[in-house]
Amino acid sequence: MVFSGPSGAGKSTLSLLLEQSPSNRLFSDERVIVRSLNDGWRVWGSPWHGTGNIARNENAPLSAIVFLRQAATSAVTELNPSAGLRRLLQVVSIPWYSKEWTSKGLAVCESLIQAVPMFELAFRPDQTATEAVERLAASLP
Repeated sequence: MVFSGPSGAGKSTLSLLLEQSPSNRLFSDERVIVRSLNDGWRVWGSPWHGTGNIARNENAPLSAIVFLRQAATSAVTELNPSAGLRRLLQVVSIPWYSKEWTSKGLAVCESLIQAVPMFELAFRPDQTATEAVERLAASLP
């Protein structure tokens, strides 16, 4: 899964919580690379780490994109493609200055939202967030 959100959404906080469980393997606490290959979408760690200093040169199949929002209670909500696209466009890197690359980037986003389920994780920074993520992971193919 990829956990995404603008600065301050809680990526580093959630990363620290998830890293406490030995069943979780984090590739990055900041930026990741997502690509479509013949066998489906995959996610890679990148050399750009956040405050948690997590940056692993590894990859895995992408099963979901989860947008973060801090809240009083932890809960996961599935997003429809339109809501997923709105959230994705806030965090994806597209070279908007180039018409050609903008078109290609938007086509990738369209393909991604059609193939990968998207969710919102409203969470408070405690064990309930980890439990919500683990329940979501168990429900994905």
